[in-house]
Amino acid sequence: HLADRLAGLRILMLLTYRDRALLQHGPPFTRVRCELRAKGLLEELAVPLLTRDEVAAYVTQTGLSTLHTQMSDRVYARSEGNPLFMSALLCYLAGTDGEAAADRRADHGVPDSLRGLITRALSQTSAGQHDALEMGAMQGLEFDARIIAQALREDVLCVEDMLEQVEQLHGLIARRHAADEADDSATVTWRFRHALYHAALLDQMQP
Repeated sequence: HLADRLAGLRILMLLTYRDRALLQHGPPFTRVRCELRAKGLLEELAVPLLTRDEVAAYVTQTGLSTLHTQMSDRVYARSEGNPLFMSALLCYLAGTDGEAAADRRADHGVPDSLRGLITRALSQTSAGQHDALEMGAMQGLEFDARIIAQALREDVLCVEDMLEQVEQLHGLIARRHAADEADDSATVTWRFRHALYHAALLDQMQP
């Protein structure tokens, strides 16, 4: 009787996932996703990053904007609208004493709550990919694959392939368009998706 009663029910399930997690783990998650989409039983909603105004409103509610007049802009620049990164940064800044300490943490610090998460993401890259990321980090938030290839004495196309894999599977970096897309020889740069990825890599590197 219970089975008969349940047969007529429609159950709504809300799930969250990251696209790259599906790529990394593969079946059975991707198979279930495809089957649900084919049967019209799955509706996917992309969750956008927070805007600058939304971050500013959140920072104002915490009261941390009193530490520095441009605190919301700096938190947005460091978190780039990622809610997890933003909230961790604000908790990190809440423990500061004075404007100078808050300034240092806002511009250079990596919260311990995020350090482990970022370290785990970096550890999932191959040795070659990690070396390429370190070379990129030394260039800055944006970097050039040709310089990495010269430093590692690798073919630039091989380096580009490694960086594309890091982008697709791990989401740590993003490809930037060439300054002049009509010029095939124009420099194509890459950028760390979040300033905190860049900062964490620099922290790991020995002098």
